[in-house]
Amino acid sequence: MLMSASWLSTASAFGGATALLLTIIIARRKAHSSRLPYPPGPKPLPVIGNVLQLSATQPWLTYTAWKKIYGHLIRVRLIGMEFIVVNSEKTARALLDQRSAVYSDRPQVVHVAHKLYGIEWNTVMLPYGSKLRSHRKLYHYALRADSSIRQSEIYLRGARVLLTGLLDDPQRFVTHLKGYVAAVVMGITYGYEVRSEDDPYVSTVTELVEILEKGLSPEKAAIISAFPFLAHIPTWLPGGKFQRDALYSKKLAQKALDEPFEFVKTEMVTSLTVSEVMPQLTWV
Repeated sequence: MLMSASWLSTASAFGGATALLLTIIIARRKAHSSRLPYPPGPKPLPVIGNVLQLSATQPWLTYTAWKKIYGHLIRVRLIGMEFIVVNSEKTARALLDQRSAVYSDRPQVVHVAHKLYGIEWNTVMLPYGSKLRSHRKLYHYALRADSSIRQSEIYLRGARVLLTGLLDDPQRFVTHLKGYVAAVVMGITYGYEVRSEDDPYVSTVTELVEILEKGLSPEKAAIISAFPFLAHIPTWLPGGKFQRDALYSKKLAQKALDEPFEFVKTEMVTSLTVSEVMPQLTWV
């Protein structure tokens, strides 16, 4: 009698657990079936997804090759996270510009990695919210049509330097273009005139960008997000190089923010002509 009661109790528990499991499976299948299907993409491996199929140093080359097979929109899985690669300008404009109300937010996975490298303030990857709206408002103020007319001298001065550089040394056209962009940004934002290629402010930003290009790809950001303990690995341990790069990146990022800002404050005190943008930020 006792054996019969025990057996019934076990069978009842097993049946209840099985029913619960089936309910969860059915619910998940219904949830997945109600979503739109993912775009095509390479078949992922268990757990790690498509990590091993990507070039570690030049993943964009892999995406370009996949475009010929899967099209302009590609689904990629990295360490359990789904990514959609937009592989054409036309598609990017259709989604991110014409449907910006739907696709204005940024993935949290990238924001985690940006915070580790000290650039969580970067407008490009801010999550949608009050801070991003404030940034966009400031950009609108600085780059509206009537402002660009007043800033025409900055553009012309930079263009003359750019053209001279292209004529004198056309092989270094990438360096000349980067210099032009830096000169325009520094002129509009801080009222600062870049006078040479080794300008200290520009050199700081250039070094920071080089570190970020190597260490902060979406693929590496996914790994950091999937394994958060990596952010706490001591710098002296094997595999801790990215941690050393992240710490150095934080110092450079803070330097890139602080030094031009201090320049503007000094110029304002001495009553010299400065940008129309930074004084607005200084008194916010």
